[in-house]
Amino acid sequence: MTLYLFWCDGHPWLGLIMIDSRAQGRGYAKEFLDCLTAWYRENGYHSLHLAA
Repeated sequence: MTLYLFWCDGHPWLGLIMIDSRAQGRGYAKEFLDCLTAWYRENGYHSLHLAA
């Protein structure tokens, strides 16, 4: 899994999540997003900015 997270305008932005095709369908994306949103809350962030 590859993650690109960067800060712009004082807020973290999630740029790209890539999961290898051999790992797709195993729930890794959900687990990752659950951990990411928990990290956001623990660090005082209230919004998630996504970039495409």
